Amino acid sequence: MLDRYIIICYYFFIVSSCSFYQDLAQHKEKIMTARQTISTEKMERAKRMRDLGFIHVTGLPTWNPNGTMGYFIQPRHGEMNCTGHNNGVTVVIMPDGEVWIGFISDPIVICRMVTWLNIGQTDAFVPCSNGEQVSQNLILARNANPYTDCHGQYSPVPRPKGPK
Repeated sequence: MLDRYIIICYYFFIVSSCSFYQDLAQHKEKIMTARQTISTEKMERAKRMRDLGFIHVTGLPTWNPNGTMGYFIQPRHGEMNCTGHNNGVTVVIMPDGEVWIGFISDPIVICRMVTWLNIGQTDAFVPCSNGEQVSQNLILARNANPYTDCHGQYSPVPRPKGPK
């Protein structure tokens, strides 16, 4: 009787493991499909922004200095295709609403970037410039892949917020 019970348990373990690996393979296939849908132009822009020292932070949550949750980083209405600088933090908001931040104070780098992106406005709201922080794990994940959704929690797709 015990042998039969062990065989049945072993069988269910094998079957459940197979379904786990099938789910894992399907998830990997979805990720690969999502990566392929990102245009090469966007990926080249992301590479260039990373080379300049910027991180894509659209959709990531901020934390206040007292430990409470702040806000999700999103562009505000009217802040597309602009840049801003405050307390050593520079923000670039792309025409499609992607928010990139960097700790850049070199005016030559900023001038090159503004020229390359053809940015007109320079009065954008600068996230993470008044003590707010973003989790280091999320920053590292976005540094490795600027368009990762950080395990499904934080969408890198811009959703403009209310009025300025």
